Amino acid sequence: MIRLGRYSGLALATAIVFVAAPSYGQSAESLAFLRDVNARIAAPSPDAIASLLKDGFERGQQKNSQVCIPASIAVSDIKPATADAGVWIAIRNSKMVNAWTVRATMTGCPVGSANYLVIRFADDSAGRAVYRPIGFSRGTTHAGFSISKDAMNAVVGGMAGALTKAKIDIKTCGGTLIVGPREITMDGGLGPDIYGVRFRGDWKEKWHFQECGHDVAVPVHFIADGHGGANFDVNASDVELK
Repeated sequence: MIRLGRYSGLALATAIVFVAAPSYGQSAESLAFLRDVNARIAAPSPDAIASLLKDGFERGQQKNSQVCIPASIAVSDIKPATADAGVWIAIRNSKMVNAWTVRATMTGCPVGSANYLVIRFADDSAGRAVYRPIGFSRGTTHAGFSISKDAMNAVVGGMAGALTKAKIDIKTCGGTLIVGPREITMDGGLGPDIYGVRFRGDWKEKWHFQECGHDVAVPVHFIADGHGGANFDVNASDVELK
């Protein structure tokens, strides 16, 4: 399970600061840039990504003995995330050279599976590739890293509003917010995945949480903005509490 702190300042944890990208849409110049980046900078192998993740779990356990180290990690669904708004501007500003989304299935730990953004930075002084994986969701989703980061505060705000309406005091109930899996509930008319982005159409997801002793499902409606991002709508009255 992915655990986050209380509501103030809640965001996806990352040491990388992403700045909103300028409008670039699907121009011929933009698509040529995306193709060029991926022709030059290929994704690491599944085994290499699994090794990166295992190293991260082992470092995490050194800081927190409760961190579970999976018995095995299987990596699948490696896809370019070059057109993700945050990745795009970071590459343009020479902060990284490419990035991919992957799904990691882990045995022997409660989390089961999670989606990661694997970032490749410039080579180190010895000419070795430098990577960093960042977990950002579980389950199935069309919302990439930057869209997920943008939407998270609104989603958690909708959940908090629903709990308050049900007269559940989120300030005193104690415990830690647990982020569960996502599920896609509608994606009719959605455009194709182009280097990690849907440039047209809309889709709906449910984001699941556990808070204050309740299972909470927050519906989110995303509408692609044509520039690599998405507008989103969260209505507290549609949140499901169990």
